[in-house]
Amino acid sequence: MTRMNHSDRPFFSWSISDLEKAFEERSTEQDFIEVLAEELVHRQTERARRLEAKVRSVRLRIGGDTPTEHAAAEDQCVLQGQEYVQHPSVDRVEAPMPLVTNVPIQILGAWAALEVLNPQTFGSPHELASKRERALVADFNRGLPWEIGDRGRRDKKIFYHVVLGTIDAARAFAALLDRYVDSRSERPRVKAEAVLASVIVDKNGVLVPDDPVVVSSFAWGLPVALTSDLSELAGWSSVVERLQDGLAKQLRRSGSDGKERPLDHGLIQGAYHWLLSELRLSEAFVRPPRFAIRVFQDFRLRKAPDALLLNSFYLGDLSRAQACFARGDAPRALQLYIGQEKPPIRRDLLRDSAALEDAVAPSSIPSARWPGPGRHPLVLLQQAAVNLALDGRDESGVVAVNGPPGTGKTTLLRDVVAALVTRRAEAMCSFDDPARAFSDSGQRLKLGSESANLYGVNRDLKGFEILVASSNNGAVENISAELPAQSAVASDAGLSYFKALAEELIERPAWGLIAGVLGNASNRARFARKFWWDQEVGLATYLAEAAGTPQWIEEVGQGGAKIRRRPRLVVEASAPSSHSEALKRWEVARAVFRQRSERVSELLSSLEEVRYSVQNLPELAAAASSSRVRRDAASTRVAQLEAGFREALSEEATADIAVKRAQEELTAHDARRPWLLARVFRTVAARRWIAERELLAEVLKIATASRVDCKRVVARLEGECRVAMAAARELALEAEASERAFSAARSTLDEGRARLGDRLVDSEYFERAHDVRHQSVPWCDSVAHQARDELFAAAMEVHKAFIDAAAKPIRSNLAGLMKAMGTAGSSAFGGAKAPLLEEVWATLFLVVPVVSTTFASVERMLGALPPESLGWLLIDEAGQAIPQAAVGAILRCRKAIVVGDPVQIEPVVPLPESLTQTICRRFGVDPDHFNAPEASAQTLADAATSYMAEFLGRQGSRTVGVPLLVHRRCADPMFGVANAVAYQHLMVHAKEPKPSEIANCLGPSRWIDVQGAGHDKWCAQEGEVVLELLRKLADAGASPDLYIISPFRMVESSLSRLLLDSGVLASMTEDPGKWVRERVGTVHTAQGREAEAVIFVLGAPEQDQRGARGWAGGRPNLLNVALTRAQEVVYVVGNRKLWREAGVFGDLHSGMP
Repeated sequence: MTRMNHSDRPFFSWSISDLEKAFEERSTEQDFIEVLAEELVHRQTERARRLEAKVRSVRLRIGGDTPTEHAAAEDQCVLQGQEYVQHPSVDRVEAPMPLVTNVPIQILGAWAALEVLNPQTFGSPHELASKRERALVADFNRGLPWEIGDRGRRDKKIFYHVVLGTIDAARAFAALLDRYVDSRSERPRVKAEAVLASVIVDKNGVLVPDDPVVVSSFAWGLPVALTSDLSELAGWSSVVERLQDGLAKQLRRSGSDGKERPLDHGLIQGAYHWLLSELRLSEAFVRPPRFAIRVFQDFRLRKAPDALLLNSFYLGDLSRAQACFARGDAPRALQLYIGQEKPPIRRDLLRDSAALEDAVAPSSIPSARWPGPGRHPLVLLQQAAVNLALDGRDESGVVAVNGPPGTGKTTLLRDVVAALVTRRAEAMCSFDDPARAFSDSGQRLKLGSESANLYGVNRDLKGFEILVASSNNGAVENISAELPAQSAVASDAGLSYFKALAEELIERPAWGLIAGVLGNASNRARFARKFWWDQEVGLATYLAEAAGTPQWIEEVGQGGAKIRRRPRLVVEASAPSSHSEALKRWEVARAVFRQRSERVSELLSSLEEVRYSVQNLPELAAAASSSRVRRDAASTRVAQLEAGFREALSEEATADIAVKRAQEELTAHDARRPWLLARVFRTVAARRWIAERELLAEVLKIATASRVDCKRVVARLEGECRVAMAAARELALEAEASERAFSAARSTLDEGRARLGDRLVDSEYFERAHDVRHQSVPWCDSVAHQARDELFAAAMEVHKAFIDAAAKPIRSNLAGLMKAMGTAGSSAFGGAKAPLLEEVWATLFLVVPVVSTTFASVERMLGALPPESLGWLLIDEAGQAIPQAAVGAILRCRKAIVVGDPVQIEPVVPLPESLTQTICRRFGVDPDHFNAPEASAQTLADAATSYMAEFLGRQGSRTVGVPLLVHRRCADPMFGVANAVAYQHLMVHAKEPKPSEIANCLGPSRWIDVQGAGHDKWCAQEGEVVLELLRKLADAGASPDLYIISPFRMVESSLSRLLLDSGVLASMTEDPGKWVRERVGTVHTAQGREAEAVIFVLGAPEQDQRGARGWAGGRPNLLNVALTRAQEVVYVVGNRKLWREAGVFGDLHSGMP
């Protein structure tokens, strides 16, 4: 994300009181006034606006400013079609702002404070009822329902949610907007009311025994936000229990017989007024109690229904996370996400080719992949993202993936699923008998008249659980509801995994039970009903059969005769009839898997050998050359030594001859020795002989010494020759080995080039053109991909055979989980059974590898699961999620893969930004980094990941996670303009041309210039253009596969009415009302959708609506999303002259005909 540097805001941490005081003292200092003026641009409170006006006046007086045009705040706040007069401001005493420290507990505290002010709102009371049934609303004007003999339903018990007053949400938010000035042109919709408090009573109107009362955090937080220090909002968790206990005491009254009295009007009104007094909440914001909601529950369930959901979905998990940080045992993924731990490295994959090469190494490629339609392989950065996400060196952490529209995010996540399922299959294969992977805990769970043993799951089978979560229901279903579909796999993939059950769950053709859509209570109940209880395809029936108890369905045939037949899943999934039969199938499945796994391992190892050759061939060549030089030098040395040795031997022989000759001459001379008397009398002859002898003796002595020297030289040279020859032999062997290594590497590389072609990743690979490189597939050829596809199929067979052979413990654990999912099951795993909740969830993930939920349902679905009890979290559309939304899911998982795009639609925040920023500052938290909409789950993950990319913009840069760049959805000009405004031209266009029926009818993409008058932001002339376009489509009989979207709700609502009133849709669709609801909306509602065409209706046609147009074009997000919904053509309808001046709409003007 783009980070703001507060070094250029010296007064960032000053409170408004500090600034006001400093202004009074230093208003004559021009430098101070200039810096203060810059700071006040970032402040949005009423006091800041008043101070800004004073500063402007001073700047004009001292010559430091000239009058500028400032957008005036709206005089009224329009919410849900109602107008509310702004409330007068109440000055507060503000403490100095603390320093920004970004301490995790304070970050979580700030988020909790924001969530206190985030109530669950409704437009009409029936929206609080199950399935929104109006008949379930009990109007107090007709009397209290338990007093007038309310009728129940067969086999059902009745309870009531008594609504103890409601808050006028629109009026309350208007007060907040008045206090904290909201400069947004388009504010989020707020429904009419929020529940003040609710109480659960039985059919007699008596409070239920356990936890009967819930109080709204918003009701408590509203007066705090309007009149007190905002840091006090963190105190909700410390007052809620007192408030709820006190309210329950107000409602509980005993009669003369000692029994608790039913509620009556007096008790209800008294409790209502007591609560208002405790909350110090003005009656101007509330409506008194006037209705209850009926709840019908299966008579077999003992526990009362869950309370109405009044407060934020995230408060409980934020409190749990704070406790983890306080204890010092917060999960690593959460530490990274919140910034307490920094990523160990940061490598830019767009600039560091060595990092990217390492990321796509064959040794990092998973052994299995998803066999999608067409079996298309992942391209460069997709494969890098999968490899980095699955990197086994990090057992915990956060991997962020930047996934712009149409770049294959779902395809990437499917490969992650395939890899994790295959890893677990490998772990399963270590068990000779799968039943032994489960250990009896000794705990039994009561299931009606029966009970079930609860089993522990071997730790080697854990850590592979995959939880898919998002703020967007559509995003969740895009993954988890599509994974099981037959259309998600190649037609020849040969996959079948509890196919009949999967088809019942997703209500379309399916290949297998790879994923389940859970989340809210309705989804969980539907899942349990089909997955477990369904007699035809439910797993309870199947597992009973596999455990050895034959299953039959009895029906009444023609003539009243009873017919017995086998359940459909038992037949179609070929359930084993006994454990021994299951074990035989297990051995077959395990053997096939191991054989295919070994084959893939060999293929990937051979590719890694090619990579080794690529990386090491220059070094091997240098080593071979160096070895040759050393070998030749050694040979030369040996030759030189041998020549010297031979010369020394010759000299030695010459010396031997000289000694021999001298010896012989001396001996011959001695033979001529004179007689004794001649020697005695020293005759002349004797003296001559003696002199000659002395000379000959000296010659012999010299010759002998010379021979000794020669022998010494010979001996030395002989030793040196011996050593040199040994060294030469060693160097010759070394040179031979180096040459062989070089030749082998060169041969391997040559074979690799011939086999892989442009898939081979070498230095030349990274010199290819940007678009060519990023569309390439690294390393794996079709043979390797086919083997990986087949291994995934074998992994699914291993799962099926494992479940069959461990049917008994799996059935028991799943029965326990189904109870825990039920209304009566929330306390089923209390006490000694609490640790076993993790085991039964692990068992579900063994059977259904992927489970999905929205963030809003995480706590209610998984609340009791401890931190890091699940393996993997896949977050989709993370750019739309407020950062605190993901805390509960990350808390419970070891590793998070966070996918999204921060330049699509930002998180929707109902509160004014000035209020949310002030709350963050009150907690010492940097709002630019941790406060939505500037921050999202995606931006926090982008900062937490080790591998990233930096997009250089026009004024700064944006840092994201692993980037996906190859776009396959939109034709030009949609792609070109989006690439320019949001992705700095780094995206690669890879869409295949397709015919467009709409383009044939309406013509190519273009901007239809309309210069009309406006009512608010609606321009009737623009509406007429849209009608004309639709009439042309209707006349041509073209399929209306398009969206009509606008930046503004006023335009959306006006268009919807116009289209329905005109009747233009009558010939185009069977249900015009449904078509309008699904196909006409704001850009925000279109996120995650796509169609053949988009009609983008701009609105805001008046000259003085610069603020509205500036809001729409100030950032690339809105335009980026609007354009990338269209696959083939887009028609922009609006005033071109005015809109081309609105920020990024200038790029639209340049890129559109």
